[in-house]
This record gives sequence, structure tokens and C-alpha cells, in this order.
Amino acid sequence: MRFDSRGATLGLTVLGGLVAAIVLGQAVAYGEFEKVAGIIAAVFGATLVLALGRRYWYAIPVSLALQLPTFQMGARNIDLGELSIAVCSLVFITRLAFKRERFLVFTPLNAVFLCYIGWVTLVYCLHPIGLAGFGSEMGGGRFYLQLYLALASLIITSSQDITEDDIKWLFGLIVLGTFLSLGRTLFEYFVLGHQLGVAGVDLETIGYYTWHQELAGPALMVVMLMFSYWAPSQIFALSHPWRGLLYVLCIPVVLLSGKRGAVIPLFGAPMVSAILHKESRYVALFGIVVAIGLSTVIIGQGNFFDLPLTAQRALSWLPADWDPGLKYLGGNDDFRAALREIAWEKIQANPWISDGFSVNIQEASGQFAMTQMMGAQDIRDQVMIYALGKAWHNTWLGYAADFGIPLSVIQAFVFLVVIVTSYRVYRATKENKWFHMLAAYAFMLSLRDVVLSHTSGHSAMDAFSRWWLYGMVFALARQFLYDKKRRSETSNETGRIRAVS
Repeated sequence: MRFDSRGATLGLTVLGGLVAAIVLGQAVAYGEFEKVAGIIAAVFGATLVLALGRRYWYAIPVSLALQLPTFQMGARNIDLGELSIAVCSLVFITRLAFKRERFLVFTPLNAVFLCYIGWVTLVYCLHPIGLAGFGSEMGGGRFYLQLYLALASLIITSSQDITEDDIKWLFGLIVLGTFLSLGRTLFEYFVLGHQLGVAGVDLETIGYYTWHQELAGPALMVVMLMFSYWAPSQIFALSHPWRGLLYVLCIPVVLLSGKRGAVIPLFGAPMVSAILHKESRYVALFGIVVAIGLSTVIIGQGNFFDLPLTAQRALSWLPADWDPGLKYLGGNDDFRAALREIAWEKIQANPWISDGFSVNIQEASGQFAMTQMMGAQDIRDQVMIYALGKAWHNTWLGYAADFGIPLSVIQAFVFLVVIVTSYRVYRATKENKWFHMLAAYAFMLSLRDVVLSHTSGHSAMDAFSRWWLYGMVFALARQFLYDKKRRSETSNETGRIRAVS
């Protein structure tokens, strides 16, 4: 029996269209126009996934880059990324049934990720939370769902045979999606006044911690892809001035975003690229340029010039004459310190197996009481909303607070496996420029995550946003490392047989 992809596409599209038409009609009748837009986007996305054929999995990274809401379930909207991975999983299973896919799960590279999910599942069984938490905005079953979707994305992408055209199209669409996501954010702030899919919460455009934050995403994506594809000597070559100019233009954009964590990959990507390409002169040269630039800021800020507040925030860890109203001066961060204190208390109470994504009633009640009092002065009360949402802003303490110390250990092995594998693939694909770029990008991104692990981290969202990329690296490892090794062994064995005969 042959798999008729066109018939399946038509049938699923018609069925989905009928269901969407019913829901769409209800939304129009009640004047829920944002819901209408979400349904249209979801139907369009699902149809696109089916129409892409074997490239259906493109929808996973592209939808994660777009960060769009779709239809509402529970207290908030389902994200396009969640919906896309679910649809891609159904397509994967259907293609697997008709022997159009591999099913590569129990592999050495996947072992640490299976341990991750296995430990999370064990904690869930000990501290279950009902499906009502699926639609919650913070915590609950929704985060468990994201982890299982992350595993699905890893299995789907690692089971593919990646081609150079796949990488060209994929990263082109991701860059486009990142810029579209920025456009959506600006639209929310300056036109709608509130976030799509979240009603009743107005967005403030005044301040340095608002829409500016989104500026860093597209700029950092461009910088990291540039230095993954080209060596520093190729970017700063006089024969291609636009490359160096593009990087220079990204610097003020990242600084104006106000994100302190964005400064490290902005200047770190060229250094790592120079090391990977063995261009030691650019390591020294770039180090000198950065040192001169930071010294200029330290001496000149407040004395000879005043940077915008957002740029001051991005560089506030430097000992300069900053605006007195700026928070977190000199690297002080009471916000993260309070979160670490709460996380450490949870770890001491349950060092090995914590309560997962269950919602602590006492903490939730305290947060509600604080809200009713129109805010609280104590920093612990102010950050409790983040603790409830498991946004600990620290990978190691946060993972241990949610699932016990073993998960933090497992995550350390996740980083180790990805960094080592991406570097090995990078070394093995020097003759294939686009494969080379993907491996370098994954290597840089993983190093960035390790360096910033003490200031960021979420035990569900990290996996949800990264594991698809790890799957692509593992697919390339299979193509260029393990399959190549088996072909070499087969060739050697054939040679020996011929010699004996």
C-alpha cells in the first residue's frame, strides 16, 4: 500500500477546515477578533505543514521564532510553536506508519534527553497536576506538555536526512520569523496597547524595560549566523565591507535593547569564531578593540556624554557614572538574588525530588494577598510571581528547585553532549559550508547558554526552544560521523575479504 500524501493532505485539510469554520463562526459572532486572527493563523500553519511534504518539520523552528499566539485554552492562548510541534508530531507518526520516516529514539546521543524526560515523568507521577493546568499562564501541566513537545521535536529533527538546501531555507525563514516577531511586538505596544492573546493587561511604552528588549533578538541572530558562516577575516575583509558594517550596526541595536545578557554573545561570537577558525590574530585584535570601547564608556559616561537609559542598563555591570535611577548598578541584582534565595530554600527542603511544576497553594495565596495590597515593598514578595512561574533566572538552582539536584546534573550532561557533538560535526564538515555553519551556530549558542546559565534558565522553556536544534546536530552527526565510520568499516572489511580470496 502506497502512501498518498496528496489525499491525506486534502482529507486532513478539509476536516480541519470544518472544525475551524465552526469555531471561527462563534468567534465572529461574539466579536472576538483576536481569536479570529489566531484561528486563521493556526489553520494556515497546519495546511502549510501538510503541504510542505517531507519538509513539514521546518514549521517547528520557524513557529518558535515567530512566537505567535493561536486559539485560547484555559487562562491563555496556545502558542504557535506548541501547535506546530503537535501537528508535526501527527504528521511524523502518519509518515512513520507508511515507512516514510525513521524512528531514531534509543540512540547514544538521545540517552541524556531520555533521562531528562524520565526524571521529569517520575516527579510528575509523585506530584501530579491535573489537565486544568494545561491552559495556565504560569506553571502546571502546560510546562509538562512543553517538555514532551520538546522531546518530540528532538526525535523528529534527529530522524531527518539534513541537506544543505534545508539549512539555507530553514535559517532564512528563522531570520524572517525573528524580524516578524519584533514587528508584532512593536504592533502590540504602539497600536494595540496590550499583548496578543492576553486581555486586560495594558502595555507601557515608557521605560527601559519594555519593547526595547525585543530589539536584541534579530540583531543577535544576524551576528551569530554571520560568525558561524564566515571567519572573522572574511567578515572584516576590505573586499566585503558590508559584512563588517552589518556587524557594527548590530552593536548599537543590541545596546539599545537594554539586555545585559545580550552583550556577551554580541562580543563573544567573534571571539569564538576566531578560535574555531584558528585566527589567533583576530582574537587579540578583537580583545583590544573591546577593551578600548569599554574603557571609553567607563571614562566618558556621565563626564563627556550620556548614553540612552537602555544602553546604560545593558552596560550597568561596568563601574561607570550611570544615571542614579538605574537599577542593578555595578552588577547588583536584588531581583535574582531573591529568586536564588527562594530556590535554595526549596532545594534544602527537597534536595533530590522536588514537586515539579505543581502550584504551591501557600505561595500562590501569598502572591494573591500581596496583589490585593496593591504591591509589596519586600523584594521576596515582588519576585514570588516569577518563582510560581518557575522562572528562576538560574539554570542550576532553578532546575534543582523544580525537580531536584539530579535534573541539574542531567542538564550539565545535556550541555556537554551538545557542545562536544556540535564541535565534532563542525570539524567533520569543513568541506560542506552550510553544515559547517549549523554546527558552529549550535556550538556558539550552547556556549552562550552555559555562560549565562547563572542568570537565566527555565526547566521547560529551555528544552522547548532548543531541543529541535540539538536534533539537527544529531542528524548531522549520524550523517557525517557514525554513518561515515560504518561505511569505512564496511569498506575495510570488503578489502580484507578480497585480499584473502
